[in-house]
Amino acid sequence: MPRILKWTRGAVTAVGCWWLIVTFTPVNEWWAKALASPWDSGKGDVLVVLGGDGLSDGVLGSSSYWRAVYTVRAIREHPFQKVIISGGGKSPAPAELMRDFLKGHGIDTSNVIVETESTSTRENAQKTAGLVSGKILLLTSDYHVWRAVRVFRKAGFTVESSPVPDALKRQSIWYARAGVFVELSIETAKIAWYRWKGWI
Repeated sequence: MPRILKWTRGAVTAVGCWWLIVTFTPVNEWWAKALASPWDSGKGDVLVVLGGDGLSDGVLGSSSYWRAVYTVRAIREHPFQKVIISGGGKSPAPAELMRDFLKGHGIDTSNVIVETESTSTRENAQKTAGLVSGKILLLTSDYHVWRAVRVFRKAGFTVESSPVPDALKRQSIWYARAGVFVELSIETAKIAWYRWKGWI
């Protein structure tokens, strides 16, 4: 029994220390900014937007919502020759929901191509390669930029990035910081996996 209490006390102490570090230090902000690089000028003739999550009732999830918001702003600032929104996996696909969001905000979607077959960042690049080539402006969440840019370069694209301040926005809310830390950890594990597979 004393051993169980000792292990329990140690576990509680470790979790408490982790929570304090995540909540009251800028570790998440440093981490998110590192994953958001390269943070380019945001210029290009073709905009490629990566879909994020979608809820079960056909509503945009948080990451897809912010990517859609910044897509609207990017299109209003620059008349892209073509816009590709890539992301499937569900019905309706996140890419379709994001296109509808653009329509709802007065964006002419006649030059918007929706790709709904991809279910991963690697597939985003593979499926997009059949739709456009050359230099693109890649728009995705800040924590996703590091991996996404390298995957698209591996697929033969010249890439500039346009990070969406997703994790950085949530980091400003103290009670959301633990969740941000977990998301950054998962993304870092995916980077390691992609490196091991030779996809970046």
